[in-house]
Amino acid sequence: MPTQINNKSFSKNYFYYAFKALLISIVIAIVICLINVFIYKYVALELPENFIYFSAVFTTATATVYAVIAGFTILIAFTRYQDLNNTVAQEINCLQDLLDLTNFIQGQSTIKEQIIKNVEKYGFSVADDEWLSMASGQSHRNASVCLENIIDSVNNITLVDNKNPIVFELLIDRIKDLTTFRADRLSKASEPFPRLLGLILYAISIIFVLSVFFILTPNLLFQSIFLTSITFIAGIVIQLVGDIGNPYKPGVWHVSKKSYETITATVLSKP
Repeated sequence: MPTQINNKSFSKNYFYYAFKALLISIVIAIVICLINVFIYKYVALELPENFIYFSAVFTTATATVYAVIAGFTILIAFTRYQDLNNTVAQEINCLQDLLDLTNFIQGQSTIKEQIIKNVEKYGFSVADDEWLSMASGQSHRNASVCLENIIDSVNNITLVDNKNPIVFELLIDRIKDLTTFRADRLSKASEPFPRLLGLILYAISIIFVLSVFFILTPNLLFQSIFLTSITFIAGIVIQLVGDIGNPYKPGVWHVSKKSYETITATVLSKP
């Protein structure tokens, strides 16, 4: 069955993933804070006199490296998000152009309806079937069949009227673009986020948090607040990268398949 557009469901999903990310970061930060309190109160550490100075310098250097790596990783993830989002927008534009061009076909109302119906089915198939299998980079059979049906219905246009040959050429051009953008979408979705970059972000985050443990201050409250804040930020950054870096998967930052459903809804309401 076709997927129905549900704005309330979309809003709930958005807040669910946002709340989930915040909750995970808060829980991790609280656990780290409790460990810090335990070490501060119950573990007697005998450290050299110049250790406080060394730990402050080390934490500052680690913070600088962390900021650079985190910023670079977020940039890579956001670039992946933008690339896929632009490709989806171009594919949607091709579908919209196909619908608009049917208005200029002289007569042949049956063929017009066939083109519109096949575009509708293609949109539903991408949203319901192909979107789930994009991670593999493989096209879904249902979407491929719908695309073939669009081509077949366009080939059925009779070119006897003056405008139809021109419209036919324009339709074929848009179909060529549609196949190109579809292949590009599948290719971009199948590209995994650089694993080494993700591991480096995890490693530098852990080192940064651990370095704060050794900034010994006489004020436990100040140190706990500082450590909790750093841990919370590191957790949010890691989850943000994972979210943006996989834009076709559900999350706060994701390329929505709603566009395919929206164009279908437009077709259904078309007189």
